[in-house]
Amino acid sequence: MDLTEIIEEWSYRLPKGFPTMKDGKFTVKSELKILRQVLAENGIEEIPDFTKGREEPIQEEKREEAPEVLTKDQMITLLSDPKITILPKNLARISALISRTAEKEESIETNVREYLAGDSAYADQVLDILYSGNVDEAALAVYLQDRKVDVSVFANKPTKLSDAFKSTGLSPGTLGDLALYRWSATPQLGTLEVLLALLLKDGFRPATSGDLVVGGVTYEVGGFNKRLRAQKGLGSSGEAQAGFKRGYLELAKKKGILDSDFVSISGGAKSAKRAFVVIKDDARYGSNWNNGWMSALEDMNKQLKELTGSDEVPVTNVELIEAMSVGFGAALLERKSPSDWAWIEKHIKDDGTLNRKEFLVDFACEYLDYYMGSEGSDAMFILTDASVASEAPSKSNFSAMVFPATGKGLRPHIFTTVGLTIPSYREKSGIQGVAFALKLGKLSSIVG
Repeated sequence: MDLTEIIEEWSYRLPKGFPTMKDGKFTVKSELKILRQVLAENGIEEIPDFTKGREEPIQEEKREEAPEVLTKDQMITLLSDPKITILPKNLARISALISRTAEKEESIETNVREYLAGDSAYADQVLDILYSGNVDEAALAVYLQDRKVDVSVFANKPTKLSDAFKSTGLSPGTLGDLALYRWSATPQLGTLEVLLALLLKDGFRPATSGDLVVGGVTYEVGGFNKRLRAQKGLGSSGEAQAGFKRGYLELAKKKGILDSDFVSISGGAKSAKRAFVVIKDDARYGSNWNNGWMSALEDMNKQLKELTGSDEVPVTNVELIEAMSVGFGAALLERKSPSDWAWIEKHIKDDGTLNRKEFLVDFACEYLDYYMGSEGSDAMFILTDASVASEAPSKSNFSAMVFPATGKGLRPHIFTTVGLTIPSYREKSGIQGVAFALKLGKLSSIVG
């Protein structure tokens, strides 16, 4: 925001519509507090110089200095003056303001504060969103006194917010603005969480932790491409990649096959009958469907299968899983044992390749159970939102879906209504890379 926009936004939030100035400086503590909020929301930590420079302590203004309050009719008359130029966004705000009625406005504000159970500064911002768009104040006041939209409206099928909440008196555009609103108080409320806490039957902002409470049940809320990054027990992509290399190298040594680091494939190492190549190219551990980490693991599996195929003790699928589990265990630190990965065996073919789609379905379901076990929530919303602008729909077309947040609950939806973004074990991917992500969408739009 430039200086003019900061002043406009600050003025709009002040009770009298403009800041108090004395001797060329803004002087009122309560008004400067609101200015700091505006600056913080726009990533500005230092308060501008135009508020500084006074030697005497800043004092609150005397109440008798407050300006005259215009009546609704006086304001309408003033705004009708053709000589006055007002920015369209400010005119919309003023129009919403003068259309309010005290009784309905008080009812809406009371319920917003109750359902969001939060600090007044954030509740005020939510009220600002409600009134800055198209809102049927009478319908919204009635709805908030008796919220009727049940969470089941989103059960197991993507449902547009504009369809689910059409009885609220809010336009699709206002619903979209409210869906995208986030606040940073503790507990934080992210994308869609404020809207759902406010509009769902029995919905509330959680008192201490979690994303959303509906009817006493805690829900996990996810936005566009929700990354399931557990709060604990999570390793890094680099650790996982190093683990795969280490696991396969140890298996190769166990089978009497030396890694290419120790034997020249082109010759010169007469004692080695065979040579196993551990894939070290970082790009081969990315999430690419055709040439990423699944392909890298398959290449190493195939080598071991081929090189030990005629031995009395060929490599087994259980041994391959033990090699894989060193990498997977480094990604998910609370699942270190090969037994945690025994489910993979049914997906390994005779040549060492994987039934990739079935493998990913099981992996995603196992991972969701792991994630929710650390989060302690009972259900998860998946929302298409504007965090990835090139892929997301317009905010008036947002959809949401809720399903039991377990592997069993997720399984029927994978590759039909819920798409997967698979982990990446490239060095640069860090902690985020080891986690699956979920979003509303089909297989063709997510993986190759």
